[in-house]
Amino acid sequence: MSEAANVDLELSGEEYDRLSDEAGPPRYLFLCTTPRTGSHRLSRAMYELGLAFPAEYLHPWAFERLAERWCAEADPTTPEGFEVYWGNVCRWRNRDGIVACAAFGYQIAQVRQIVGTGAGHLFIHLHRQARSDQVASLMALYQTKMPYEGHSRISGIPDISEISPRSIRIVSQFLDLQERRWQAFLRDKPHLSVTSEEFFADPASVLKRIASYCGRDPATLPIAEAAGRAAAAQAYTVGRETKNGLMAQFPEAFAELDKARGRGV
Repeated sequence: MSEAANVDLELSGEEYDRLSDEAGPPRYLFLCTTPRTGSHRLSRAMYELGLAFPAEYLHPWAFERLAERWCAEADPTTPEGFEVYWGNVCRWRNRDGIVACAAFGYQIAQVRQIVGTGAGHLFIHLHRQARSDQVASLMALYQTKMPYEGHSRISGIPDISEISPRSIRIVSQFLDLQERRWQAFLRDKPHLSVTSEEFFADPASVLKRIASYCGRDPATLPIAEAAGRAAAAQAYTVGRETKNGLMAQFPEAFAELDKARGRGV
C-alpha cells in the first residue's frame, strides 16, 4: 500500500477529536455530493485551511468507528441512537461554531433531520459534469477493490457483480437519482455550486471561492499549499488505466451517458 493510501481521508482518528466549548447550537455546513466527485480531497483541503471539518459522519464506517468511541451504548441506525450520535459529532467536531459533514444523496433524509427548519446553514453542491467519467471511476472500484479499506462494495451503491452495458446504465441511473435529490433539496436554499472538473483543474480557485462563501478572507489562508496537496493526492484515486480500460471496453454505453445527460434525460 502506498504512503498516500495510508492517509486518513475520512478524518476519523482520535487525534481529530476536540471537545467544543462553543455556546449555543452550531451552524451546519453540508458538502452535498455523490460518489467519485473528489469530495475526500476537497474535505481534507477545507480541513487544512481551517474552514470546516466535512467528514462523512453519516456513512456506516463512521457509525462503527466514531460511535464506538463517543457513545458505544447508542445505536446510530435507530432514531434515538442517531440523535445521541449526532450530538457527539457536534461536541467533538465543532470548529469555530461550524459542524461540517460530507453527505451523499442517499443520506438526504438524515440531512433533513439534522437541518430541520433552521436557517443560516451553509451548503456546497459538489457535482461532476462528465457522467461517463464518474460512472467508469465508480465501477472501476469494484475491479480494483480499493474503496474503503478493501470492502467489496460501498454502502448505498448498487451491487455490481459484472460490468456490462446494463450495469453501466444502472449505476448511471443511481447517480442521476442522487443528483436530482440534491437539486430538489437545494432549490430553495442559498448554496455554492462547484463542479469536480473545476476542482481538479484549478483547486486554488475553488478553495478561494469556498473560503469566501464561508466568510473567510482567502488572502489570509495558505490556499496555494492546500491546493498543491489536493492536486497531488492519490489516495482512493482509481488508476486511469483501469478506468480507461472500462471505457474502451464499452465505448458506446459510456458515450451514451453523456449524450443522455446533454438531452436532460
